[in-house]
Amino acid sequence: MLKVPVSAAVWALSVLAVTSVLGACGGAPLAPAEDDPVRAAAAADDEALVVVQEASGRVRGALLRRARAEDAARAAPGPRACDRLTRAGEAVDHAWDALAGAHEAHARSATRWVDRQRRARDAVAVVAQQRRLDQAHHHAWRAWCAALPPRVDLPSPSPATVEPLCEGLARFGELLLVVGPPPDTPHAGLALARRLSRRLEDDWEYLFVLVEPALDPVRADAASVAIERGEPGRGAPAPFGPDRLPAWRDLRAVTVLDGAAGLRDGPSLRGLLRADANRLDLPGCSPQFGDAWGYSDVGGQLGGAVRLTPTGDGRWRPEGRDGGPAGWIGAGGNRGPFAPVERYLLGLAAPEEVGPITFLGGVEEGPDGTLAARSRCVVDGPALVERFGRRPPRTAPLRIGVAVVASALPAPATLERHRRAAAALFAPGPDDDPLHTNLFEATGGRGAAQVLPPRPRSGCRPPSPAPTVGP
Repeated sequence: MLKVPVSAAVWALSVLAVTSVLGACGGAPLAPAEDDPVRAAAAADDEALVVVQEASGRVRGALLRRARAEDAARAAPGPRACDRLTRAGEAVDHAWDALAGAHEAHARSATRWVDRQRRARDAVAVVAQQRRLDQAHHHAWRAWCAALPPRVDLPSPSPATVEPLCEGLARFGELLLVVGPPPDTPHAGLALARRLSRRLEDDWEYLFVLVEPALDPVRADAASVAIERGEPGRGAPAPFGPDRLPAWRDLRAVTVLDGAAGLRDGPSLRGLLRADANRLDLPGCSPQFGDAWGYSDVGGQLGGAVRLTPTGDGRWRPEGRDGGPAGWIGAGGNRGPFAPVERYLLGLAAPEEVGPITFLGGVEEGPDGTLAARSRCVVDGPALVERFGRRPPRTAPLRIGVAVVASALPAPATLERHRRAAAALFAPGPDDDPLHTNLFEATGGRGAAQVLPPRPRSGCRPPSPAPTVGP
């Protein structure tokens, strides 16, 4: 197992040593009013010291941002996390450069006061030492990244052509093509699945539906559904029972997405959790906001803050990913890892890996962004098992179906884009896109999936004449 380097928070503490040196430099000396050169020198020294203090603050900020990048790398190792670490490390290095330059300028401005000049030059030496230590720390992270499994070179899929299946249905490689009206009303994904189940074999657990040319994301989310399959460890049952889809016994979720955003930009990873969403019944605390984590510190695909910090006056300050605002129903689409509790609900983590989770109930948001709550619940993985039963571990890859729905068959370039996006999202390793997180990265290497092509039932025969591809 790769050994993760120590957190950059340790190095943030080292800046305090530099700050203490700065504090020893004090303010400008008392200068006689009649001595204009001394007054001018004192003013220059004051200005130089302000620059030093500002540069020191930038170092602390850069170290903090890199610490967050390191936390993200621990949670979801992969190319995206390491690229972010590289950029954060470069920013820290530039900040150290600026601080060293500010100290040197301060030393030059303090020529009238030998003790100040000496302390300023001592500070230059301290900064140089701290920078060397910090560079060693960053090199340890670079070595850690270099030891990660290599990026998956996504192979160019073999050329695909449109193959008619049934009236209104065709296949393009692994994709199912559906010619017809879009599923753009509440729970329309279930109606689509019912129609498909009469013509296609029961192969998929998760069906992603891409509506071309576009669909409002709110309407797409409302059209998506989860289907109860009687598995333990998830709390309340899913909104739709198995009797609503009798011809298919395996499908657990239909996730409708905007075709313009596609699988990579759409909240596809969040869609995987639709069948394993927050149905943990904690009276007064959960669930909230439908199937999302709401006012909590889960910080996963289904929302929640990364952390909730008590402010000391009965309120809580939420913090989102990368220091941004918290999202109560989502966390930026395919740009971050699953939270530990989400990996557990997917069957990809043991309950012991789920640390304490705080849920706040009866929340009122203040104008300063803090939260006042009438109730608070704290649970961890073992407590979830005791209350809701144990989620069985997953032993096989997720079985995925991808359908494109349009009023007429889209152009081949559009279909190829969706096909490549599916290959990248469900690749068996880190993908080649530093701006997105795929399933492998989001699960810390535990998640595997197969995109399965549609298989027609015996009564599904090609129509005549065959559908034609759009321009």
